[in-house]
Amino acid sequence: MTEVLGMMNALPLDVLANAQLSMWELLLRTAETFPDNPAVVDGEEILTYEELVDRSLRCATRLAALGVERGARVAIQFQSCADWVMLHYGLCRLGAVVVPVSLVFEGRELAHVLSTSAPQHMITVDRYRGVDHLARWTAVAPDFADAATEVASVPSLRSCTVIPVDERGSIDRSTASYRRIFGDADTRPLCGPEPAAALDAAYVIYTSGSTAFPKPALLKHRAFAASATGYAASMRLTPDDRLLVMLPTFHITGPCLLLVAHATGAAVHLIGHFDAERALAEIERGRCTSTIGFPTNMTKLLAAPSFPTRDLSSFTKVVIGGTPAYLEHVYRSFNLDIIGTIYGSTESAGLVSASEPDEDDLQARITSNGRPLPGVEIRIIDPDTGRDCARGEPGEICFRGVVRFDGYLPGTPDVEGAIDDVGYFHSGDYGFLAEDGHLYYRGRYKMMVKTGGENVSELEVEVFLEEELGFVEVAQVVGVPDDTWGEAIVAFVQLREGTATPTSDELRDRCRGRIANFKIPRTFIPVEAADWPVLANGRTDKQQLRELAKRQAVVANEAGMEGTRHR
Repeated sequence: MTEVLGMMNALPLDVLANAQLSMWELLLRTAETFPDNPAVVDGEEILTYEELVDRSLRCATRLAALGVERGARVAIQFQSCADWVMLHYGLCRLGAVVVPVSLVFEGRELAHVLSTSAPQHMITVDRYRGVDHLARWTAVAPDFADAATEVASVPSLRSCTVIPVDERGSIDRSTASYRRIFGDADTRPLCGPEPAAALDAAYVIYTSGSTAFPKPALLKHRAFAASATGYAASMRLTPDDRLLVMLPTFHITGPCLLLVAHATGAAVHLIGHFDAERALAEIERGRCTSTIGFPTNMTKLLAAPSFPTRDLSSFTKVVIGGTPAYLEHVYRSFNLDIIGTIYGSTESAGLVSASEPDEDDLQARITSNGRPLPGVEIRIIDPDTGRDCARGEPGEICFRGVVRFDGYLPGTPDVEGAIDDVGYFHSGDYGFLAEDGHLYYRGRYKMMVKTGGENVSELEVEVFLEEELGFVEVAQVVGVPDDTWGEAIVAFVQLREGTATPTSDELRDRCRGRIANFKIPRTFIPVEAADWPVLANGRTDKQQLRELAKRQAVVANEAGMEGTRHR
């Protein structure tokens, strides 16, 4: 191997110790300990840790030749594949700041990325899954082209590379543009300058945009190192594990999930894009043991036609967010050994708190969002007065510590005061800390329904419906404008198999006496498991549900649930 950090006999899952290392240093440490372990599995292609380091260093050599240096911002638009992993680590080695661009962004959003991040270099695929990405870029920047070294419409750009994708959807490695970035067998692995350090900036990640226009968050290497270590510890990951990566490259979990596996010696299995049947096939074929995802991902896996016939016996460890009833449902359905829940965000490199590694009690793992990671402090405040809330009293979740981002890029609107004078990030999330130190997340303040003068947490109603109404498997709650109440609560529900479809009136009757009347949804709309709308990052698209609710609420209320099923 070209670079040596020092042999390690063990890979401790110590959040604070690993936060002293960059992502590149963590990979290198693992490669020195487990050089022959598979690091990346992409279909039939398997890269060992030693091969991944070598290929990443060749990539770093070519990137340096293009002028990529420490601190340079490099925008990348890539699908989940082995080449993406090599590019990620090549950029980490150089100390560049990666700006991942969503594969679903259109013109206005692409222009927003260019104007807010001002990248010096751009690397993109020309097309993917039927979308002409080059056409999208040229619609925003008409002089954007492969090998361009000057783009008048984007003055910050110093180099552009457009890599073709073949008819199978795979990166075309035979092209000059590919070799310009990744080199070939004759390319010498990079030696010097000094690699990135823990406190260097690593990524600019754009928030999901589920509640506002995407905001660019700047994160250091140490935030990812700490977050990934926390995930790995919570799910007791070992060098023998195989982590299925279902989430996209441009979400916060893109770089984080790679490091979850690569900090431990485990392998990542890539499937390109989320598709339930594709994911189940890879679990069976690759004997995947674990995954991290959103409830919508798991719902679609369980609803896939082939689910009952797949051999999923290797699949035993899952970390997802969700209600306790839903987590228990996933735990039982997959016959898991470990299930955990977390609280995190883009601004925390994906993790603030997690189920504790030594927690064996299922109910303890699924009923809270775990405890804060070492090196992370959580404070709950009254957002109106700024006073600290008592244990058990809900308020705004604020945090600081090793996972916290550095801030949003200059010029980002409506973010003043996001980080206060003592370093706490004010998340806009609603929750509380229990006496035993466990965190309970109860939704976004923006995901509160103001009905009849009362604030109702969408998540609180979702938890109630899933836990108290035994025939509701999944619930998603939104608010819609209402002339009488200001907002009316609407619940989209996925019913358990074999349940007869009740009317909204019947469901409201089931709720009475079990939850305050003002929290009972006015309208219930059923959804099939395969029909939940999702954002590109895998979360349920609540904005789309709100629009559907606005259109369907009146009809559903008049006709009952029958005939108003969402598809």
